[in-house]
Amino acid sequence: MYSSRISNAYFQEAQENFCAAEILFDYLKNKSRNATKPYALRGSSLFMLLQMAMEKLCKAAYVKQTGDKKLAPFDHQLEVLMTIAMRNPSLKDFFEKSHPETYDFLMKELNPLQPSNAGRNSENLEYPWISERNKVKFPAADLKLIHKYLHDPHNRNLMIIMDGLKTFLLSFNKIMRTS
Repeated sequence: MYSSRISNAYFQEAQENFCAAEILFDYLKNKSRNATKPYALRGSSLFMLLQMAMEKLCKAAYVKQTGDKKLAPFDHQLEVLMTIAMRNPSLKDFFEKSHPETYDFLMKELNPLQPSNAGRNSENLEYPWISERNKVKFPAADLKLIHKYLHDPHNRNLMIIMDGLKTFLLSFNKIMRTS
C-alpha cells in the first residue's frame, strides 16, 4: 500500500510537469503564428519539462513494479529508468508498438541532453556550456531541439510526441495494472 502512495506521488508530479509543458507548448505554437522573431528563447524549458515528466513516470513505474516501500533511485538518467519500466509488457507494447516515435524522441534525443549524460561542456537541457570553438552557449539560445522541433511552422513532429506522452500519462494507471 505504501509503495502505491509513493508511485502515485511520482505520477502526480509527472502530471504537473507535463501540464506545464503543454501550456508552454500551446504558448509557443500561438506565439509563433504572431511573432516576427524566432521564439527560441523560451523553448528549452519545454524540453526540460518533458524530460522531468518522463523521469517521474518511470520512477512511478519502478516503484509500482518493484513494490518497493522507499523512493525510487535518485537517478536522472531516463535510459536506466526506462529500461526498468519497460520490464512491464504493457508499457513496452505501448511504446514499441503504439508510439515508437515518442520512445525514440525520449531515448535518442532527450535523454542524451540530460546534464548527467551530456557532460560538463556539452549541449544539455539546463546549463551553459563551452563549445569546441570556445564560445559560451546555453539551452535557451543554442539547444538544437528548439530548431528541429519548434521552428517547424506546424510543429507536427512535436505534436505527435506530445500526443504520445499525453496518451501515456492518461493511460499510465491502466497500463501499470495490466502487468
